[in-house]
Amino acid sequence: MALLVWAAAVALFWRRARGREGVDLAFLRAGMAYVVLASLGACARVAILALGVRDPLPGKLAVFAFLHDFAWFFVLGVFALVAWQAPRLGTRLDDRLLRWQLRLTVPFAWLTFPLGVPGGSAGALGLVASVAALALLLPAAIGCWNLWQASRGAAPEGATALRWLAFWFGLQALLEAAGAFGLAAPAVQSRHLAIAYLHVLLVGFVSGGLALALLAGAGVRAGAAAWWHNLGMAMMGLGLALAGGGVFGFGGAARPGLWLAALGGAAVVVGAFAFARRALAAVRHRVGGFSPQS
Repeated sequence: MALLVWAAAVALFWRRARGREGVDLAFLRAGMAYVVLASLGACARVAILALGVRDPLPGKLAVFAFLHDFAWFFVLGVFALVAWQAPRLGTRLDDRLLRWQLRLTVPFAWLTFPLGVPGGSAGALGLVASVAALALLLPAAIGCWNLWQASRGAAPEGATALRWLAFWFGLQALLEAAGAFGLAAPAVQSRHLAIAYLHVLLVGFVSGGLALALLAGAGVRAGAAAWWHNLGMAMMGLGLALAGGGVFGFGGAARPGLWLAALGGAAVVVGAFAFARRALAAVRHRVGGFSPQS
């Protein structure tokens, strides 16, 4: 049922975007293509279950292909929203760099999913995933440079948020590329390191970028909320890295690492409430003077 809803959403978007131009829409179109890829991963998982395949690896690969491609839908979508709302921050992202980033990202991003599965980094499939992860370093560098350059022309709060986004996006690319040098297997084995990567991507970049775009669109400054979010994410990422250090012989740091991750998570929650408070204040300001009925 969920896949049917996704298919309808993709079709609706493509119909409404037909004939329209713009680099933000190009990113959204690519994001919708990744929703289709994620759906294929989900369908593959259903087929594997129906066929009763005993080898657990194909099923795990199908599940992570679904998760991985769906995550990239969010990444591409956030770049579209940030590029769209950047003028409200007093700056803009370079369209030419965005297009190069998109051209170099879309063919390779979906290929790295085996690195997130135990045993997926071995053999020919692992080799393809490793090469793709290394190839993604170039578009990631372009994206980070573009965000950093845009931060120079933005208002102070917007500049700080854009630099944090550049940091998180660059860090996730480096962590994924590390899997190409034999670190994917121990990272997945520890689980904490794999979770740290997902948090860097989805909490650091996606949630941070989405909040920035939403508040910019509402004409609201992020204020201390952005600092709570990003510093909390930094604490959480470092804590999870320490907790997963046992696979490299640093098991003694697991308990302090988990406490640090918990404190970081609490800070992120505080930032989320602060973001929500500012967004709701903007809504109340816009509807001020009107009755609830109107």
